[in-house]
Amino acid sequence: MTWRCPNCNNPLNFEPPTWRCQNGHSFDQAKQGYVNLVLAHQKRSKSPGDNKAMIQARRRFLNTGYYEPLVFSLNEILVKHLADRDNQHNSGNASEVLDSQCFGPQWLDPLCLDLGCGEGYYVNELSRLTPATQWQCLDISKEAVKLAAKGAAAQYAVASSFAIPLEDASCDGVLQIFAPASDQEIWRVLRPGGILVRVGPGTDHLKELKRALYANVAQRKPQEDVDGFDTIALHSLMYSIQLQGFQLIEDLIAMTPYQWAGDRQVKKNLIEHGQLRVTLDFSIQVLKNRNT
Repeated sequence: MTWRCPNCNNPLNFEPPTWRCQNGHSFDQAKQGYVNLVLAHQKRSKSPGDNKAMIQARRRFLNTGYYEPLVFSLNEILVKHLADRDNQHNSGNASEVLDSQCFGPQWLDPLCLDLGCGEGYYVNELSRLTPATQWQCLDISKEAVKLAAKGAAAQYAVASSFAIPLEDASCDGVLQIFAPASDQEIWRVLRPGGILVRVGPGTDHLKELKRALYANVAQRKPQEDVDGFDTIALHSLMYSIQLQGFQLIEDLIAMTPYQWAGDRQVKKNLIEHGQLRVTLDFSIQVLKNRNT
């Protein structure tokens, strides 16, 4: 798996410390191990994406392990559906190997993309559970990718999920967790029969925060079907967590859209109270590229 030149769409070859295409476009790899593939016209601001404070808050919160059940569910889903894909299509480039560290059979060298990877929490955890998977990860936030790429086994790029710098039909799977993206671009980079795993908020996700911050709480809409894909599985994961301490509550708010919305005084009161029980409710949709 290799990156694609954002100027001419030709493959980029890595000639340390530079990624270069046949037309001479070049992109230096940063010392942290990532490459910046965002062109000037793809930016809506000087520093698009999450800022450093939000990224650090998310890393602190996720590293507490509160989202581990989601990681375990995603690992199980990826193992099952990518193994099913290999079996169904008899691709000849994978074989089942039992691995005590996995939730199911492990395949050889599946290629997956994490869209909107943030600071890299999910791929780091999934790589630990299923180390044979190869990951490419991208995010529009340079600060997020800079942090994610440090010491990581995956390849990281600063890039737009609406102009994915990968070749057509290059991925077996795409992971999209709370991240906006172009459905057409996802379809383009997935191989025939490849899967898209989308994670979004369920109906009750962080309902306690919503009820505290808003007088009227709108009902969330279910995740919709995507053109070019068939929905092959729907999963729901819901549980409650008890937060103790100002920093944890502040970090949770900072890593969500509630950082920018809702009553400021209410948020201040919630943080200063130092205790908060919240519901985590995830909707997980598994879709298959219809182009088989």
